[in-house]
Amino acid sequence: MLSFQEAHADTAFTLDFMLTPELGAKERRWRFEWTVTNALWAKQNQQQSSRKL
Repeated sequence: MLSFQEAHADTAFTLDFMLTPELGAKERRWRFEWTVTNALWAKQNQQQSSRKL
């Protein structure tokens, strides 16, 4: 997906998991950790440094 976005889009977006007040602590933590993991992966695998990510 990141490669496709870099080839065809002006910006790329990471996969974020929404954190909402009604979530339990375990689910909030899981979503937070995966949001950070996805953002780090996208940044580390970025092919075009000029692309806003």
